Amino acid sequence: SANGVPSPPPLPGVNGIPPPPPPPPPPMLSANGAPPPPPPPPGSTASTVSAAKTVVSKLHVTPIAYHAARPTIWDTVSQQQPMQQGPGTPLSREEFEELFCLTQEDQQKRQQEQQLRAQKLRKSKAVSRRALIEPTRERNITISLRRFLKEHTSVASMCTSLLDLEEESWDVDQLELLQQIFPDPNEAKTMQLYTKDPSNLTDAERFLWTITTQFPYLPDFLATFLGGMQVTNRVKAIRRMMKPLRFANAQLRTSTILAKALQLAIQVTNLSNHEYAKPHSRSTKLRGISTSSLMKLGEFKANADKSMTLLKFVGLTLNRSSEGATQKLCQELDSLAQASKMELRAVEAEVNFMVSDYEQAATALSQTLAVQHSTSTSLHADQIDCEASCEALTTLITQAQVECMKMQQEFTLLNHECQETVDFLGENAKEVTFNEVCANLFTFATALHDAATSS
Repeated sequence: SANGVPSPPPLPGVNGIPPPPPPPPPPMLSANGAPPPPPPPPGSTASTVSAAKTVVSKLHVTPIAYHAARPTIWDTVSQQQPMQQGPGTPLSREEFEELFCLTQEDQQKRQQEQQLRAQKLRKSKAVSRRALIEPTRERNITISLRRFLKEHTSVASMCTSLLDLEEESWDVDQLELLQQIFPDPNEAKTMQLYTKDPSNLTDAERFLWTITTQFPYLPDFLATFLGGMQVTNRVKAIRRMMKPLRFANAQLRTSTILAKALQLAIQVTNLSNHEYAKPHSRSTKLRGISTSSLMKLGEFKANADKSMTLLKFVGLTLNRSSEGATQKLCQELDSLAQASKMELRAVEAEVNFMVSDYEQAATALSQTLAVQHSTSTSLHADQIDCEASCEALTTLITQAQVECMKMQQEFTLLNHECQETVDFLGENAKEVTFNEVCANLFTFATALHDAATSS
């Protein structure tokens, strides 16, 4: 140059113009075929978030496959602005860090605490005592005790309620459940051999220990109490079963309309099979027909009017003799519907169960008195008068015995009366049951009224 400074070398290219920059490389695809996420927009603080805090555990999710030709809602979501930092925003990184992240130091501290708890648990298991009862049995007792202790403040108050025979506080289902969690002979033997502090026992074990050592007569006492209540309940059930049978038996005996209907039924039967029958098919005159044959009258149709049957003819004749007679007959025999569903054999079975319940209760009472007289141990001797409780229990079983004897006599009388009614209607009591007779006559009375009132 003019100043003696060498000039720079000429730039490559045409006429000294520099060449254009090289094209950008093609976009890289991720492993699942999706394009990489776009760079954070200007002003974003994603790159300035502190990595001192991290989440404690990984969130396990299932990713969806990317389909370039099928846009999804996730494509729309990914194009939206990411969540911003700062208070007042719907989602902030600061809030996320505060709720779900911990520093490395806090995570190490938490891990040490977990390891310490695990060590204590292993040590407690290593020095733990041997369980006195099977785990499943202990769990069942614990669950049942929770149910009973909702109504009673303690096991002692529950035992007091039993010994006081508080029937309003107990029902048969509760007593049966309580009986199931009482100690069996093996458990009672185990509890008798336990000589350490009872406070070290679990709730279920302490319950068995209390019953075994403080109330040794309570299982038999409970069996007696339960038996007495079962007898009382069965007596009530048997009376409910016998009530429709009594009514049905009385109605069959006293219904004059039924007698008139049966009289008309045998008359039309003899008219059809004897007086107006062809000579070669004529049968002898009948004195009566079985109750199961009464519905056959509905199958015998008139020649001129096919809607007229012998059953309808009887019903119309009955209503002409007394207005509304068929309807009154249905009302008089209304109890037959319920009696037809009640077999005397079922009532007899309930009576036998009642006697069995009483016998078991009486046996349990004798065992209760024997154990009670042989021990004076009581958890709360100042609150519970065991002798008075046993006397009250004896009274309960004596009353149950009276109820059993009275119920047996009532059933025997009813059974005899029902058999006589079956014979009275001309049936064979050995072949036809009382409830079958009730079903036949109720069906007949209903069909008779329907036929007589139909157009």
